[in-house]
Amino acid sequence: MKKTFLVIHLLSAVTSLNAQGAGFDFTNAAAATDAAVADLLKPVALGADERPLASGRELGTKLGLDAGVGLTVIAIPQSFKDALTLMGSTANFGSTFLLPRYMIRKGFPKRFDVSFSTLRYQQFDLIGADIQWSAIPQKGKRPAIALRAAYNQAAIDVVHTSTRSVDLVFSRNYRFIEPYIAVGYQMASGTLEVASLPTTVSATQDFTSLRWTVGLPLKLGALHATLDYSGGSAGITSYGAKFSLNL
Repeated sequence: MKKTFLVIHLLSAVTSLNAQGAGFDFTNAAAATDAAVADLLKPVALGADERPLASGRELGTKLGLDAGVGLTVIAIPQSFKDALTLMGSTANFGSTFLLPRYMIRKGFPKRFDVSFSTLRYQQFDLIGADIQWSAIPQKGKRPAIALRAAYNQAAIDVVHTSTRSVDLVFSRNYRFIEPYIAVGYQMASGTLEVASLPTTVSATQDFTSLRWTVGLPLKLGALHATLDYSGGSAGITSYGAKFSLNL
């Protein structure tokens, strides 16, 4: 339990560090273009999407609970930095952006699992959920196959996004590891809430992307640690980590 509180404290510190550089201090918003607005919204809309960092195997109903903390690391593309420069922002986001979350996952009958994640701190407001159905349980060398649908809302200062996604998940359960791969599709929209944008520029942009994910949970009794990587056709790359108690 002390380790869990330590992880939560460390993730809160990460969020605080992000908050110091997450303000969009635009001094030349009148120079914005539709492409620049899209470049600012896309990494959050697609990179901060709900991702439960879980395999395709159902949790079950004996207790069927997985709870802990997660961290999404979004690789910041150069186009994002160029859009900031164009619009007169001096904010320094570095090469990555870190988004911690509190995460909980529960198993239900008929091989359904439901996940929920959230973060509310200063100018950060994230909330996401997904429902997964394990369509084909693992048998012999055949992997478990699951269908997953997710929804996510993110607000970081003046960037507001909502994202829907569907994924097909394949996984294989071993004693200490449970590797998984997923392929899916994201549909997202975002709004840059800046009043001084030119009237010819739309503050709201839509995005779609094919997505692929690979992950590796490490199981040490009830303590699970999961790492994964996600890329997509829209060029947004993110990494995930989760530390949880699986009961």
